[in-house]
Amino acid sequence: MRSEGAAAGKFETYTNVSEAGSVDDMKVYWYGQAAVCIYSELKAAKDNHSILFPKPPHGSYWVKLELDEGEFSTTASK
Repeated sequence: MRSEGAAAGKFETYTNVSEAGSVDDMKVYWYGQAAVCIYSELKAAKDNHSILFPKPPHGSYWVKLELDEGEFSTTASK
């Protein structure tokens, strides 16, 4: 991310998890390197019907994550 010169920022993701734990839908509200990476991974999981999450309490379960791209940059450099 640093090589791209992207500014860090806070962003949110919403992931709709199926009864089995796969990704049914996802929304990422930011356009930084970390957000693009997360979206790509969730999209690939959705396309492949991969089980990423434990079974939720019910189908069509939404998971909200509040993230800070600066935290990803710090972690990636260690």
